Amino acid sequence: MGILLCCFQIPEYNDESLNVPRIRAFTNPITNNFSPKLEQIFQSLEREEISTVADEEDVCPTCFYEYIDENPKIVLQCGHIFHLACIYEWMERSEVCPFCSKTMLFLEGEEITQQVE
Repeated sequence: MGILLCCFQIPEYNDESLNVPRIRAFTNPITNNFSPKLEQIFQSLEREEISTVADEEDVCPTCFYEYIDENPKIVLQCGHIFHLACIYEWMERSEVCPFCSKTMLFLEGEEITQQVE
C-alpha cells in the first residue's frame, strides 16, 4: 500500500512550476478556426449602428430619462450633459464628471440650464 500512495503525491502549494502550463496557454496566438467560406459571409454582412450620438443626447446618461422642462439639462465645461437633479445628486458624492473624471465646472456667462426644444 505504501507503493501505491507514493504514486499519488500531492504537490506543494508553493511550487511555482504548477503555473507554467497555464501561462504557456496564454502566450499562444489565437488562431482563426473559421473556414474561408464563413469568413466571406461574416465580412459581407451589413452592419448597422444601434444608436447614434443624436439619440443618446436626448436622454440623461445617468437615469436614462428624457430631458423635460420640469427636469432640464445642464452642460458641464467638459461638454457632458446631465439632468440638473442628477448632477446635483452626483455632486454630493464626487467633484468630478462621472464620464471623463474632470473637475466639474459649469459653463460661465451662459444660462446653466437649457430649455428643452
